[in-house]
Amino acid sequence: MSRFSSKMPELQIDVPMSENVIEFAAPAALQWEVHPTNGQPSWDADIQAYADGDPSRGITGRELLAKQLAPAIRAHSHGRGKQFRGKITGGLTKLWRFLDAMEESGAGRVESVECINHGHGQLFKIYLLRTWKIGANRSRQEIGTVRYWLEQARLIAGVPMPGLLWPSIQNSRGTQHRDVDPRFLRPLYHYLKRYHLGFLAAAAEGSALLARGCDPRLIKNGDDRSAWSDPANYAYLAAGWVKAALADGDVTMHSFAGPRFNNPKNYSLIPCGPAYLSADKRTASDAIRWFVPTVEDTTAAFILIMLHTGWNAETVLNIDVSELKAWADHRLDSDQDPNSKTATVAIYGYKGRAHKEQIAFSLRRPLGHPYQIIKAMIERTAPLRAQLQNDLGALELLESPTKVQQREITELRWMARSPWLYFMMRKFGTGGRVGILRFTTNQVFREFCKEVYSSIENGHPLGEEISFEGDIDDLNLSDIRDGFASFIYDNSLFNVILLKQALSHGNVRTTRAYLRQRRQIAQRFEQFTTFQETLFDEIKRFRAVDPTILYIRLTLNEISDEQRHRLADRRMRTRMGMGCLEPSSPPATVAPRHAGGLCAVQRCTLCVHGVVFEDTLPHLAVRQAELRFIRGRVAAERFQNSSFQYEWLAILTIVENIFSARREEFEGAVLRHLKRLENKETYLFDQVSPALAFGEAV
Repeated sequence: MSRFSSKMPELQIDVPMSENVIEFAAPAALQWEVHPTNGQPSWDADIQAYADGDPSRGITGRELLAKQLAPAIRAHSHGRGKQFRGKITGGLTKLWRFLDAMEESGAGRVESVECINHGHGQLFKIYLLRTWKIGANRSRQEIGTVRYWLEQARLIAGVPMPGLLWPSIQNSRGTQHRDVDPRFLRPLYHYLKRYHLGFLAAAAEGSALLARGCDPRLIKNGDDRSAWSDPANYAYLAAGWVKAALADGDVTMHSFAGPRFNNPKNYSLIPCGPAYLSADKRTASDAIRWFVPTVEDTTAAFILIMLHTGWNAETVLNIDVSELKAWADHRLDSDQDPNSKTATVAIYGYKGRAHKEQIAFSLRRPLGHPYQIIKAMIERTAPLRAQLQNDLGALELLESPTKVQQREITELRWMARSPWLYFMMRKFGTGGRVGILRFTTNQVFREFCKEVYSSIENGHPLGEEISFEGDIDDLNLSDIRDGFASFIYDNSLFNVILLKQALSHGNVRTTRAYLRQRRQIAQRFEQFTTFQETLFDEIKRFRAVDPTILYIRLTLNEISDEQRHRLADRRMRTRMGMGCLEPSSPPATVAPRHAGGLCAVQRCTLCVHGVVFEDTLPHLAVRQAELRFIRGRVAAERFQNSSFQYEWLAILTIVENIFSARREEFEGAVLRHLKRLENKETYLFDQVSPALAFGEAV
């Protein structure tokens, strides 16, 4: 199975860099090769110009400073993609020109990192904002990056107290994540789903047209208006041009079939194209969508995956379709009919920031779900992938490929395993006419959002009036994850643990960063106000505060006197050691055969009436041991598809959320009771012998 290698963590101030110190005297210290950890081709970093000077770029040579910074920048670039090269040149160019400006104003020449002090930070900040006139967010990033390099270089050089007290710049978004109204995600999803389904239908539409089309240039000397107006003939030319342009990137629409094909409007002809595109917005090039995707088509599918999974853009981009088992696993539905409505597939991606594989689940049948979306993109991009394979095969036949050719081979391999390919109208880069989505699709995403928002403003039934924080032009793909987090948080009754699992975070501190939206802050303030009022009401009425009663009042708004007495009576505890608000009325989902009287099922962790107390933990451990005993003796699929699996997860959630400081106590109690069950020293569910339950010899 193809997998990306783990990315090395970034260098910290206390990490020794002895190898890089040796490179100070080496000529090659200012030039190095970077190998990205995500499978993309290597790239060259070169800061020689900053040591020698480059008058054409307005850079004065500072040899010692460049050589001191080189090891820090080299370590920072480890494993990063080619886009980091722009970060290096951008940061150093701004720093060098800033130092030149300082020198011209009489501040003295800076030749080494020892000459940089705390005061340079404020001046550098003013220089970026006033001279370069870049925004606050961009300036903040530039200052942070340059300061990091300088601190690392000062550490290597042995400067006492290498840290620099440089100022930062307040993010224009503040410390909060963007307010992305979850209600907007639904109309956006429906819009993109219709767009994607139209793109899929275009394949069948194009095949039907191609079967009956012919070359309009051969009819009446190529001047027949009806021949050029026939979509079938236009599809015939579009298919031919796509094939020719993939083989030779220099072939244009004009050179392939003439001006009527390239500019039909100049001849009063309506451009032909797939039915999912409105006629008034079609262009001549849209005809290729019958046969291959454009960047808009691929971006729509890409965003649908993000909306379904909640993954960030990098994880979705790293989906590997070189083979089925690299991106999907059917074992979840191995015992089901593949065409059933509940057939489920696991989808894999790789999150470089967390250095681990991500897993999401998708229904197998719906065309708008991840499995079918990726499968469709593999099929629609097959001609593009075939061309990449042809180019790759030609390069792999070379006996002694140059470094440039080796990088082309690596990039072609990376592109060939991605489902996010599209046809480009102009030849560009290694892929020629084949492009691949990177992190430059934000503009396409914004155009989709504008279409959706416009339809909402015009009273379209997609949804009610929805407002944005700021401008739609500021939206980017990362905001989808903010909206996804907000949706999960709202619909899980503000469950942070469930949100943590949904976002695949390793630590709840990371999850809390997604709860800094203004709407959520207002909601938590309202909760705190309610808590205060309820707390003082309990003190006023009963002169004491029971934490359990307080929690119930905050959750259910009110509690009766009968329920108070029942919860206070330890004799009314259930087998799970829990209290019950309605012991005579269990929900049908827990006790479907309840015929009156007290609840006989007592699976309290699945019940909305269950109440957990401080002394409930040992009883939960007993139940968890029973579930482990059962799971070890039945088929895995059978256990996972039963309510036992939900009960298992519910107990773990309670322990994680309420008894996190007593995990070791809980695990010890589970193991002790599990051993008693295995030794047949106690009964399963207090009623059934473990041996009899599974047909073992007594």
